[in-house]
Amino acid sequence: MPSYFAGIGGQKCGTGWLSAYLKAHPQVCPSPLKEMHVFDWLFAPDLGRNTEVWAQKRIEKLQALSNRVAVATPSSDPSGHEPAESATPMFDVFLRAVPRQLEATRELLEIVTAPDRREALRRYAASFEGRTGPNDLIFGEITPAYCLLPPEGFEAMLALYPAARLVFIMRDPVDRFWSAVRHKARADPTFDPAAGVTQCLQNRGFLTRSDYRRTLTVLDGSVPAQQVLTVFYEDLFAPDDDSTLRRITSFLGIDFVAGERERRVLEGVRHPMPDEARAALLRTLSDQYRYVADRLVAVPERWRARLDLLS
Repeated sequence: MPSYFAGIGGQKCGTGWLSAYLKAHPQVCPSPLKEMHVFDWLFAPDLGRNTEVWAQKRIEKLQALSNRVAVATPSSDPSGHEPAESATPMFDVFLRAVPRQLEATRELLEIVTAPDRREALRRYAASFEGRTGPNDLIFGEITPAYCLLPPEGFEAMLALYPAARLVFIMRDPVDRFWSAVRHKARADPTFDPAAGVTQCLQNRGFLTRSDYRRTLTVLDGSVPAQQVLTVFYEDLFAPDDDSTLRRITSFLGIDFVAGERERRVLEGVRHPMPDEARAALLRTLSDQYRYVADRLVAVPERWRARLDLLS
């Protein structure tokens, strides 16, 4: 019987890359949607993610796209000629995935509109049943927002899957925050990263996602230590060093397969970090550096360099 796993964050810490890696792994059955946002919808609704509304809007968009494709692509060519090869093969891949994504999003909507938590969790578990193949050793999902779950969220996860394995990736706090700021600029071209740092520092969501101390403390009290793996982004993407990826695959109980670590997923707009922004972020996030260093001792060199600046 395959085991359940969850990638719980953090945001902008390489979870998109890890999701793509596991999706391509021959021994993994990933969720059809990278981020299901079920546990935060049920146990941390104040995070601001309305999964029900998101799913409804996505279904409308996917259905409209599916309808347009069906009209534009006749089932047969009266001339008898074979269709010309598409000039945009990546878009073709996306179009072929639309029916599967539509089905998966409808399934997610069924989960989050359940009459109560118990039924929602039953539907969540059922969504994975039947998807695993004979070679799959694990199944699960990656939702970075799960790093913000309260204890009862992780307790519900373990009640559903007592042997669940959780992977938590941490990134240098200043770099992670700046990456999140740049990601905001990617979604909103009118947003200026350099000018918007102060605004983001006043945003509860941005700061909460930088609170590694809170996540680690909640995990300590909710999940057995042997079922949690904490790694560093800087180690995962270190050149010519597969040791961290090997730790992850070993922890999940799957074979190691080399990954394209130079490839980034959903990278924000490129923008140099202003010195004043770096200084403000370091002051605000100083406690995160100290806590993680005291707890784990062996932190990456980039973290250590920032800690030296705080001395």
